[in-house]
Amino acid sequence: MRSTIIAAIVAAGLLGACGAPPRAKLGSAPSAGPAAEAKIVELPGVTVNLMDRYAEMDGAVCLTEGLLELIATVPAGKEHESIVSLRTRPSNLHAALLMLGLKPGHPGRWVYHPDRVETVDPTGDRVRLALRWEQDGRWVEKPIHHFVLDREGKKRLPSDQFVFAGSQLVEPRSGEGGPVYLADQTGDIAALVSFNTEVLAWPTAASDSNESLYWMANPRTLPELGTPVKLRVYPVE
Repeated sequence: MRSTIIAAIVAAGLLGACGAPPRAKLGSAPSAGPAAEAKIVELPGVTVNLMDRYAEMDGAVCLTEGLLELIATVPAGKEHESIVSLRTRPSNLHAALLMLGLKPGHPGRWVYHPDRVETVDPTGDRVRLALRWEQDGRWVEKPIHHFVLDREGKKRLPSDQFVFAGSQLVEPRSGEGGPVYLADQTGDIAALVSFNTEVLAWPTAASDSNESLYWMANPRTLPELGTPVKLRVYPVE
C-alpha cells in the first residue's frame, strides 16, 4: 500500500511540474511489438536504467572535510554534513527503486520502554552506492565507502551497501491534502545516522547527536568541492 501511495505522489508531482507523465526513452534495439520496450526511464533528476539495473542522479560534491550525517542530500538540505548534493526530490529516487523491483522497509528508530531504550535497525532491500565523475576526459567510478573514514581517520566505511528504508508517509499537520513523503521535506536521501526520514539507510541504526557522529569525509579521495558528480544506486542481486 505504501508503495502505491508513493507512486501516486510522484505521479502527481510530475503532472504538476510538467503537465504530463515522464516519457520513457526507448532502447536502440528494434522491437517486434507495436512499441519498443523501454530500457531507460527519465524521472526529474533520476535516470533509471532497466537493462543495466541502476538509478543515477546528478549533483555536486558539497563537502570534502568534516563529520558526516549523510552521504547524499539535496540543495538547501544538510549540505554541511553530507558528501554530495543531488538535484532531485527524494520521492523520485523512491519511485526509481520501485521500478527496479526493490521493496522498501523502514528507517532505523528507537523504541522507548520504561526501563530501557530498544534500537531497531533499518530494513529494506539492499543497494550499493557508487560515485561517478569525469576526470581527464574519462569517467571514474568508485564505491561510496572509498570516500568515508572513521572520525580518527584510520578505518574506511566497511561497505558500500545501504538499505532501501523508504522514508515515511505522514498526514499533513493542517489535515488538508494527501500524505507527505517526509524525505521530500528534509532532503535526507542516503544517511549514515537514523533520522527516521531517509530514503536509503546505513544498515545499523545510529544516533544523530553530534557527540555520537562516527564518520567523516575523506579529503584525500573525494573530488574537489563543487565537482559535478553522479550518484549511482545498484540493487544488490
